Order: sequence, then structure tokens, then C-alpha cells
Amino acid sequence: MMIIKLSTSTYTGVAGSSLSETRCEQTLSLYRFLKSHPGLTYREVRSESVKERLYKSESVLRTFCPLLRELGFIVTDSNKPMTFTKDGELFVHILTAIKNAERMEDSQMQEVLLSKLKSAKAHIIQLGILNMNQSNDDICRSHNIWLVLYLLKNLNFFDWNEFWLALKIFIEDKSNISDFKSQIQKNRLNEVQYIAINKETGQQLADTTYTYIRSLLKEANIIEDTNNGSRLTKDGLDIVKTITLWI
Repeated sequence: MMIIKLSTSTYTGVAGSSLSETRCEQTLSLYRFLKSHPGLTYREVRSESVKERLYKSESVLRTFCPLLRELGFIVTDSNKPMTFTKDGELFVHILTAIKNAERMEDSQMQEVLLSKLKSAKAHIIQLGILNMNQSNDDICRSHNIWLVLYLLKNLNFFDWNEFWLALKIFIEDKSNISDFKSQIQKNRLNEVQYIAINKETGQQLADTTYTYIRSLLKEANIIEDTNNGSRLTKDGLDIVKTITLWI
């Protein structure tokens, strides 16, 4: 057993959400709400949407809106109207088309159309990840998604059980890929398991620190699962050639 102690700033580089089916439904609801309530700020939207029982609490928007903002799909600047960007509107239109296609009676045509629309959905999420990569926002640049993509690019396969070790070696110890390869080879041989704890509080860390990254990359068709890890898809191989990997 290897205990890995990490600072809070090391592992919090990720919005606490992905674009799951539930989040996509909530995004559609948010889009309709903004269309019927133009001019509201992000803070006002959080308050009014709860008053009108669109969401149970403000924490719902606080959970998935940061990711939509980082992907370049919405604008949440203080004292400015909350709006969807052109990329965000395209994302909404694709989600709406998927919902409509799911109601088709012709099952054969539905299958063909849904396949194309879900591919379009994956590609617009890829565009969002590219937007995030090109942002000068510190939150976007410190996102741990870039470390994962760096390792996938250099190792061809990423074992998610080794996520904590990667954070320790690359972010805290400032070591390199050779050190990481050497360590994981040794650990795999000895079947080492990992426990990560917050070095400030001693509290054990949950795997949600990386499951959101994994889900988002799968939703974008950038990775595919294999055994207990992931590897890049054809789209993923193209993506890692074009982005800057901030590590």
C-alpha cells in the first residue's frame, strides 16, 4: 500500500462535473430559462431559478456551470447578463436534436440519425476542450485534464489507479515522464495499491477527483476504456497533437 499525501491545490484542478445525460438535461433547462429571463446575472439566475423551482437548490448550477464556462459555452461574468456563447448555443441545438430524434417512430432511421447526432455532440465537446486549452484563465490552465492527456500521449495507456501518483510526481515533485515510468513499473510488479490523503487535513480523497475528467474525455470520444484504464481514440490522437499540454 502506498499512501500519497497531496496538497489541496494539487488535486482540485477540475470542475466537479462532466456532461452526463443529467447535466445535459439541466443545460437545456438553463438555456430555456435564460431565453425567458434575459438580462439576469449569474447570481440572479441562481436565485430566480430556485424560486421558480427549476432546480432544487443553487448548488445545482454551481456544480455544472463552471464546466460550461471553462468549455466556452456560457458567460458568467459578474454584473453582466448570463448568456450562452455561439458554441454553447450549438451544443444546445445538438442536444435538442437528440431529444427530438429519440421520439422518432422509424427505429431504423432513428438509429442512423442518433449515431450522427451523438458524434456531433462529441465533437462540440471536443471544441469546448480546445476552447479551455486556449484560455488564459488560470483555472483552465491548471486543469488536471492536461496531465491525463499528456500521459495518454506518452504512454498510450493510462491506469486511473495511478492518477494520485501522477499528481505527486508531476505536480508536487516536478519530476519527469522517465521517473513516472520507472515508478509505475516497479509498483505494478509489486501490485502496489494507492491511498491518497489531503496533507493538510489527513482526510482520504475520493475518486471523484478524476472520475469527472474520465467521464468528460469519454463524452468527447477522446478516450475509450480498456481493462482498468483508458487509451486515446482516433479523435483523441488528433486532439493531443493540436493542444498545449500544461504540465
